[in-house]
Amino acid sequence: MQVPRWLKRVLGAAGVVLGLLALLAGVFYLRYMQVPSAPDYPQPAGQAEAWRQDLDYLQRYPDYDWSFDDQEKASFHAIVDELERDAETLTPAQFELGVARAVAQANNAHTNVSPISRRGRVNGLPLRFVRFDDGLFVVLARNDHADLLGARIETIGDWTPDEITEAFQPYFGGHRGRSAWISSLNMESPELLWAAGLVPNSDRVEIRFTLADGTETSRSIDAIPPFTDRSARRFGGQLMEYMVPASGADDWSHVMQDQSPPLYLSQPEQPFFYARIESASGEGLYMRLEMTMDVGGFSLSEFHERVLAELDRRPVQFVVIDLRHNGGGTVDAGFSRAVSARVPADGRIFIVTSPQTFSGGITEAAYFKHFGGDRAVVIGEPVGDHLVFWADGGDAMVLPNSGIPIHVWKALEDWESGCDDWWLCFIPTMLTDVGVGTLEPDVPVSLSFADYAAGRDPVMEYVARQ
Repeated sequence: MQVPRWLKRVLGAAGVVLGLLALLAGVFYLRYMQVPSAPDYPQPAGQAEAWRQDLDYLQRYPDYDWSFDDQEKASFHAIVDELERDAETLTPAQFELGVARAVAQANNAHTNVSPISRRGRVNGLPLRFVRFDDGLFVVLARNDHADLLGARIETIGDWTPDEITEAFQPYFGGHRGRSAWISSLNMESPELLWAAGLVPNSDRVEIRFTLADGTETSRSIDAIPPFTDRSARRFGGQLMEYMVPASGADDWSHVMQDQSPPLYLSQPEQPFFYARIESASGEGLYMRLEMTMDVGGFSLSEFHERVLAELDRRPVQFVVIDLRHNGGGTVDAGFSRAVSARVPADGRIFIVTSPQTFSGGITEAAYFKHFGGDRAVVIGEPVGDHLVFWADGGDAMVLPNSGIPIHVWKALEDWESGCDDWWLCFIPTMLTDVGVGTLEPDVPVSLSFADYAAGRDPVMEYVARQ
């Protein structure tokens, strides 16, 4: 059977199109997604050999992660070489911090060893800390230490929390506001404190507290094992999980467990949440986004659809987009554009940020400010990164013996001026051509421990007055 000439032409054109698409997909993979091949080492004969295998694999990292310049690459390799020389004497915690210090040489907030995944590899304390604008406080405690709930930490060992924050600075590169939050997680591990040379023991620490009633006390606190299961990791995950009472943790107590949490901490099991609210100017819609991606079986696109349907069902005078605990993800500019289009010209778009607003959370804030124009008001605390940073990329490299994961970042993001370099920038976001100059709060509002413990939210109290 002879194939018609017109069909040949159609098939030929289709073949060309498919070939071009395959070529573009290949270029996209090589540019943004490529990571080193999986390691293939023999079974190590001992711990030192295991460390050296991990370090040998780690040496490839700056060749794939684009956030390093030549000087930073040299510093990275010098630190890894030093770790290889010391492999015979390194403890697991010292190895953790050594790898973290090497990776941090890129001075890019994305290019770091995750302190959250680290909680499954180092010991901890039966206490959980949160930093407020008036200090570092105990918000969670195992029941045998419940009398420390609401206590302010004055010193750990011989060091104040601010001094420890500074001491951990070399192990986390990039924005200092974010590294201050990270250091709070490090302070909860005697192993990490010891590995950093801050305390004399890796299995217990001496902490001086000011209790909720104003009295001072010092305690020697023993370490507890790393968190290795999902339920226990609730106490070692994102900071929002520290700040709300945990369900199913009968052996722990929370400083807010006897009261209803405010709106920004309500329904913590929901990563995406919205509610109708009132202010002096009329009715509004509050939206909280903890991530900008599907998470835990919750669909972000379905949430977007519900929000837009709600705004169409009953128009509002203002909206609040709460990104205080948003750690990132992949952002669709269409949502912020569509929401902004549904706010009247004399309305307001309140964008709530904090040092935990990071990566995709910053992108979401930038989009809402861009599309909101004169209606946009940034309120809260500064975001957790500079507006120019390296992000986007492929999977993590996982060191074969220690299991330390390190993500590879490939593309430049510039939310200050807009990214216009076709080779360096991430093309999907570059096409939106958004540069907002700054995300510094128009209305600076911080959170004290007293406000938090009383269930108050100064941000939403400000919004209610507008």
